[in-house]
Amino acid sequence: MKARFSSSFVVVALLIVLGLWRLLSMHFDIGAAYTPMGAIALFCGAYFHKQRSKGYSLAVGILLVSDLLLMHAFYSSYQSGFLYKGWMPNYVAFLGMIYLGKRLLRNARWFQIPLTAALAALFFYIVSNAFVWMGMGGGFNILTAAPYTRDLNGLWACYVNALPFLKNMLIGNIAYSALLFGAAELSRYYQAQLKTITERLYRRKP
Repeated sequence: MKARFSSSFVVVALLIVLGLWRLLSMHFDIGAAYTPMGAIALFCGAYFHKQRSKGYSLAVGILLVSDLLLMHAFYSSYQSGFLYKGWMPNYVAFLGMIYLGKRLLRNARWFQIPLTAALAALFFYIVSNAFVWMGMGGGFNILTAAPYTRDLNGLWACYVNALPFLKNMLIGNIAYSALLFGAAELSRYYQAQLKTITERLYRRKP
């Protein structure tokens, strides 16, 4: 799978649509648990690997704009500072997912996409919840509302409590990655077909 969509209107438009879908799904609670952001990170890393600044800025831009709209328009009660409490660790983990897409999916075969999507979900789960345990992402046990203890028991409790979020991200990553990479391949195929037809018509001209 070769990345030939750096300037494709179809691909960029689909990324923006998924960013809008994130807003709508969370506002109207339609599949809100299954975020497309992990797949967007992987896709931007893979398909813009020769234009790293474009891939990173597009993925982070979609995340940032959607977060700003969510916090300021829909969930202002959760707003804390610039965005929400613990947003910085999530963005660090998000940057890591873009890098995984760049390194592992730029010339990927089809079976590597769900495997990398699952790896990215696991990476985000480990990194973001380590920060939560350290107190940078809230630091409170969602079941007891008490701070996590800074020992192995507290770390274990933090990861166990976050397992439902890992499951949701696994599903979202795999489903939306299939959509994004599949749409990109279809776009490449139909562009090639259109080019072939155009060339044949041109050759038939007297």
